[in-house]
This record gives sequence, C-alpha cells and structure tokens, in this order.
Amino acid sequence: MPSATSAKIFSTTINQPAAGGNWSIPYLPSTLAEVFKQFTTLDAEEIPRFDKTHIIVALAKQGDERYVSRSQAKRILSGLEQFNEIVINFKNVPSVGQGFIDEVFRVFHNRYPDKIITYRNANENVTFMIERGLPTADK
Repeated sequence: MPSATSAKIFSTTINQPAAGGNWSIPYLPSTLAEVFKQFTTLDAEEIPRFDKTHIIVALAKQGDERYVSRSQAKRILSGLEQFNEIVINFKNVPSVGQGFIDEVFRVFHNRYPDKIITYRNANENVTFMIERGLPTADK
C-alpha cells in the first residue's frame, strides 16, 4: 500500500498518496489575495507591503549538520532584516545549540530591534534552548 506524505507550508497541510515512493509538494495559496493576506501589512497610505516571512529551518540543513553554531544561524537569517515579521519554523529540528539560539533571538534582535521574531513547531529540546537563551525582558 502506498504511504502518505505530508507537506506543510503556508499553514496548510496536504496529504497525497505516494505511488512508488515518497513525494511531497508544497501547498501554494490559490489566489493572489491569499498571498497578500498572509505576507503583507498595509502601510500608512494603505499600500500593501510584503514584510512578513516564514522560515522553515529544516530546509536549510546541509547534510547531517545540526543547528549549533552562530554561522549556521547567520546563514538562515541572511536577508531577513528586510522583513518586519519573521516566523521561524522548527518542525523536524531535533535540537539546537546555544550559539545558534543566541544569534537568532538576541544578536539579531539587538541589531534590528524593530523586527518581530516568533517561532513555532519547536519540540521540548528546542523550546528549552530558546527559553534559556531569550533575554530576560522577553521572558
């Protein structure tokens, strides 16, 4: 019997039977209005600005590496200063290191204090490291 695979992107999950092997496709919003709703906010002149992004950490993985270093965090954060709201998705990330968390939640925030960084789908180990690494004022 074919197995089912699941892809979760844009907060929507789709399941497809995989004939002959595993495969998955991302769900893409079906209308331009959906894209704007999820990734924009209106500025003072009521003009939509693409200022939100969602980062899936597991997709940035290279080989068997674990997310432990500041350089890995910098690679993931590269270019994100262009967005006002950043959601970091830790789905399928078993653990992270202190340097990685410090770079994401303290250093980046200190460099860009007007940016909002949130996270989701963190397991118990990742949540522990995030909570341990957050600046005291953010707890």
